[in-house]
Amino acid sequence: MTPETPRLSWSAFLRRCVGGALRTATTCGTLALLLLLAGPALAQLGGFPGMTPRRPIGQDWGISPQSATNVRLIDLKKAYRGGIQDLNAGECRTATTKFEFVLDHIKNDPDLHFVAATAHRCIKNFLGAADQYERVLELDEDYYPAYRFLGISLLATGHFDESVELFSTLETKRQECDPKCDEALEGAYAELRKALDYIKKIQEAASSS
Repeated sequence: MTPETPRLSWSAFLRRCVGGALRTATTCGTLALLLLLAGPALAQLGGFPGMTPRRPIGQDWGISPQSATNVRLIDLKKAYRGGIQDLNAGECRTATTKFEFVLDHIKNDPDLHFVAATAHRCIKNFLGAADQYERVLELDEDYYPAYRFLGISLLATGHFDESVELFSTLETKRQECDPKCDEALEGAYAELRKALDYIKKIQEAASSS
């Protein structure tokens, strides 16, 4: 029986391709093509644009007069609601600008960082999206949709090991709440697993070329 060829981790495969150990026109060329195709697909995986803040849009969302330094409170709320409208209309770049204006004055609202991350992901600025999703989790470690989209954004930027670590965090949380877990946790776990399976298929296709 022919021994099975050891399967490289995705990150290890990339390092060997770039470093020269697997530098063949076929293998690395196929990998490069697949990576170009993967980003947009990952952006849409599990639904797009993925705007599911937990606080209903249009209600007061925590802006206090003390938070609105050097800016009128009404202008912040107008920019936020305008950003939501732009995002729903697919005008993601203008939405990003409006959310950035609000974020200049409001620093600690996880829902705001979440929708700002969505706008970045919509324009395929996955690094910017990842930064915002990480901020969400700094503010609220149980904001499960942020795990899902942070993991997908990390995959789209080539940070595969970090995405796997994030998935492991969700696995641990599932074990802690077993047998009955929050639906948002289960959804984030399932969608991030789907994204990792997608990358695994790309890896297998590149390795077999």
